[in-house]
Amino acid sequence: MLLLFDIDGTLTNTYGVDSDCYVSALWSTFGIDNVDTDWTTYPDATDSAILEHIFQTRFNRGPTIDETTRMIDCFQSSLVNAFESDPTRCEPIVGGPRFIANLVRDNIAFAVATGGWKPTANLKLSAAGYQMSETPIATANDATRRTDICKLAVDRACEHYGRSFNHVTYIGDGLWDAQAAQQLGYHFVGRSEDEFKFLGLTSRFVIPHFDLSDLKERLLALKMGV
Repeated sequence: MLLLFDIDGTLTNTYGVDSDCYVSALWSTFGIDNVDTDWTTYPDATDSAILEHIFQTRFNRGPTIDETTRMIDCFQSSLVNAFESDPTRCEPIVGGPRFIANLVRDNIAFAVATGGWKPTANLKLSAAGYQMSETPIATANDATRRTDICKLAVDRACEHYGRSFNHVTYIGDGLWDAQAAQQLGYHFVGRSEDEFKFLGLTSRFVIPHFDLSDLKERLLALKMGV
């Protein structure tokens, strides 16, 4: 069994600052304003897909490689400044770092699949106190669609651990995470304080945080179809 984690809102409490800094970087880099931050309205809620959609809408073309690089650099700088000004804007979800450390200790396979770009993903994990430099990861640098990012993360996990996985459980906070899991045939566990957030979607259960004594056992039980 492979556990697949999202980052923003799942491992790190960074959803708000992430949106703020993304919008700020769009203005600073391209002079783009009046950005709709309801990411559910975009074709896919990943950093690369959002940038592509905005460019197509505003300029009738996609961003160049250079423009994407400039956006990522500005976005990362904005996040660094935000975290330095107020470290509470990049805190881990309660119990997250210890839970990840326990997975490593117990040799339980896991990987990261995030809709964020890799430099900002690594920044947030590090700033929030996670030790995950060796963790297989796929990001918006690798693909535009979340389902493709998830599939690539699983492929990298197979290579990293030297085996294939018949069961994948995706842990995420967004409706788009639940939808991606459903499309790919993964189990899905929601991370939210709202136990009804994923109502109507295929969710095995919802957790408010990772500081739960039986969480590892509940996740592993999914492999047995419990």
